This record gives sequence, structure tokens and C-alpha cells, in this order.
Amino acid sequence: MSIPSLFARLIVVGVLLAAVTAAVARGYQQVSTTADVYVWLNDYGLADRGQSYGRVANASLNFQDANGRTLAEARSSDGVVLFWHPVVGDCAQTRDQGPPAWRRCYEEHSRWYMSWARAVTQAKVDLGNCTIERVPVTREEYRGRWWLWWVPLPHMDNSARTLFSLHLSINSRSGCTPPA
Repeated sequence: MSIPSLFARLIVVGVLLAAVTAAVARGYQQVSTTADVYVWLNDYGLADRGQSYGRVANASLNFQDANGRTLAEARSSDGVVLFWHPVVGDCAQTRDQGPPAWRRCYEEHSRWYMSWARAVTQAKVDLGNCTIERVPVTREEYRGRWWLWWVPLPHMDNSARTLFSLHLSINSRSGCTPPA
């Protein structure tokens, strides 16, 4: 093998390594700065036919850190929890403005989620007829296969976002208290 062909192969290998490194670095940057948050608000007072709890249809939620400082506010409507960003509000309001407006709002929410989701330890739940203070929040964090974010496989979770699941349990029939 001649020196020029060896040099050309080294350049190709170097370019490929640089491209793979850049792709992995981009995925790591995304998973470290953006997130999605899912909330599971279960009410043991709504138990029915073999179900030990029911999903809360409508409630106002105030997520807090260990010191009771408000980190985020949200509203559950028909069981779907929508967060209210302090600057851009709720992304549902951008529906009529088209996909670019919704995408900007979603990206802003995604960065904002990452700024507070790890600090949540409790929540205040307002059901309208009663308010439950200091409901413990159990948090799960999942980073998935972020290093494969660039692989177009729809059947695989290769999103480059951190996913947070926040679990809250209440009992609306027991004096509106967190279950023991």
C-alpha cells in the first residue's frame, strides 16, 4: 500500500470518527438540557371495580421542592396534565398559530422542565372542593438510548430527551389527604 492511499484512508477514518463523535455529543447535549414530564395523579378515593385508584380528571397542581418553594404549576383537565410556563404559558394556546409556534413553545417548555424536575419532592393538589398540601411526589428519570438519537427507527425509544415521571397519590374520600 502506498503512502498516499494510506493517508487517504486515515483521513476517511478520521472524518468518520469525527462525525460519530459529533452525533453522540449532540445527543448528550440534548439529553442533558431538554426533558419531557409526565404526571400520574391517582386518587384512591375513586377506586372502582377492582381498580385500587382512579385518575383525577380535573385539578390544579403546584409542584414544590423540599422547602415548599413553587417550581411549576399545572392543570389536570380530563386526566391530561398541562404545565404553565412562567413566560410562554401553555403550548395548547399555540395550536392556531401553526407548527413553528408550537415547536418554539415546546422547546422552551422542554428546557424549562429540565431546570426544575429533579428538585420536585412534593405538590399541592387543589381539587376545587378541597386542597391537599404536601403530597409526596415520587420521581422516575429515564434517559433512554440517547446515543442513538440519529437512528431513524420509530419502534425504538431513541429520543434525545430526559423523561421524568412524577407520581402523586391522594385520597379524596378520606378528608382529602395523601394516602397513608
